[in-house]
Amino acid sequence: MSKKTKADPKLIRECYQWVKQQFFTQYAAKHYAKADFTTAKTALTESKIGGLPYLPKGDSAPQNADGETLRLLAQINCADLKGLEHFPSAGILQFFILDNWEFGIESGRDGYAVRYHPEIGEHYTEAELAECYQPYTEDDECFPVLQECRLQFELAEQDPVLDYATSDLLCNKYLAAHNIELDYHTKAHLQRAMQHEYENEFGAYDEEDGGEDNHSQCGGYPYFTQEDPRNRDEGLTDYNVLLFQLDSSFDEDGEEIVMIGDMGVMNFFIRQDDLQRRDFSDVLYSWDCC
Repeated sequence: MSKKTKADPKLIRECYQWVKQQFFTQYAAKHYAKADFTTAKTALTESKIGGLPYLPKGDSAPQNADGETLRLLAQINCADLKGLEHFPSAGILQFFILDNWEFGIESGRDGYAVRYHPEIGEHYTEAELAECYQPYTEDDECFPVLQECRLQFELAEQDPVLDYATSDLLCNKYLAAHNIELDYHTKAHLQRAMQHEYENEFGAYDEEDGGEDNHSQCGGYPYFTQEDPRNRDEGLTDYNVLLFQLDSSFDEDGEEIVMIGDMGVMNFFIRQDDLQRRDFSDVLYSWDCC
């Protein structure tokens, strides 16, 4: 493997052409369900963030190995996703996390749970939930959902964006394919050059012009403030569908609705085969922040 310590113009030019070709070959527009929030007291079977879960009679909320009950992060009435390919169009899909400062991430698969109820049947009332649903909390201020909200979904088409995570992934593939080894700083310089070249050719990705202030959604392309965790481990690349994404958000008055660390985002990924089988027992969860 050849060793380079400088991202010279020739390397930048050749790498960019390769990255661009791979990007437009591998990535195409995707259908997704964009989520919007309305602060409200929600019914037990509604799509929501925060609040009380739909809980069938005889069921209990998920717990970790220490017997601590996980808290409802989000709930989706799948009728709201009707028309989104591969996703269920009936039933209730729920996302639970441990209510601590790490949002359950340090506990691995024990700190979160995804549940799917194919049918809506007899369930506990709010009064009954006060007795049978008592989630653990490490601190009153650590849960990322600060206002209970109703979720409304709108089906749309999402264009791919050569963001930092995608550019970094494709740069690494180019270097490996061409047996080029770079030190950390040179590789970082090359990656930034990819972004610069792309923006020069196609324009910068602007939140006010085609971007979204809120990246909460089902399906489509994931959004990260740092990097895609699936790029660090080849064993995670099979989690190829964005099941649900929750982004830090504010209401019209500038009050926090969701705050994940410092303006972070949560992602839940699933294998497409598992999604089509309605098997939600193996879901990859991650979050990062600025």
